[in-house]
Amino acid sequence: MRKSYSKIRHIQEANKKLEERIIQESLKSLITEATLPNIQEGDELCDILCERKQAKFGANGDVVKKIQNALVKCGFNVEKEGGGINKGCKEDWTKCDGKFRKETAKAVKEFQETMKLTVDGSVGKKTLTALGSQNASPIGGCIQLPQCDCNEKPKDKEGREDWWTLINGSSQMNDCDTINKCLYSTIIKCERSQVSDCFSNTFFKCMKEGGPKKGGNKKCGDCPEYINRMKGTNTKELQAWEKDCIESGCSKVAY
Repeated sequence: MRKSYSKIRHIQEANKKLEERIIQESLKSLITEATLPNIQEGDELCDILCERKQAKFGANGDVVKKIQNALVKCGFNVEKEGGGINKGCKEDWTKCDGKFRKETAKAVKEFQETMKLTVDGSVGKKTLTALGSQNASPIGGCIQLPQCDCNEKPKDKEGREDWWTLINGSSQMNDCDTINKCLYSTIIKCERSQVSDCFSNTFFKCMKEGGPKKGGNKKCGDCPEYINRMKGTNTKELQAWEKDCIESGCSKVAY
């Protein structure tokens, strides 16, 4: 009995340590600015200030050019024009290369160290706000920041709300359990489907409904709505699970 109790206690302690480690790692990813989607061509400074996106290694576009210009103006990584590299970047932001690479990250880190911010080389709301503050350098603010309406839903070039905004618009987005369940059920349903926009439509519908439907047609399980049977050189013989899904009426065949 004593031996059994000892074994259970060790298992409980091991589980507790694992749980604590998972929580710590999760918190790290939540508090770092680098968890947001990356800035690209067509984005604006408000996307960072409203915490929809951030600028890190791999980012491109005018937002990066303005950041590079701000960094070199305030004396960070001057030899590489604040990471903008192109000559004239200091005088005219449009002449910066707009590519967030090693030298830009270096300039950002220099600035973050000076301002006692988290040194991760990424420009999120805190770092960008600091760049615009009067304490950013001896000459004052490095960049003029716009007034942003963070309640306004940004749209893409075709007038549709962007993916990040749609995600944040869900009342369930603070529920990690619901997100994981919806992601899993969506992947299962759409990985074999050829239906246009299957993933986004299925995921958003799932989130709107507060998670995967409980009950319902249990016999269908993870059968996709459609199974592709379009003719071509890569058409393969139906697998057993596909035949079952079709024969049960859970899946339709797309020719």
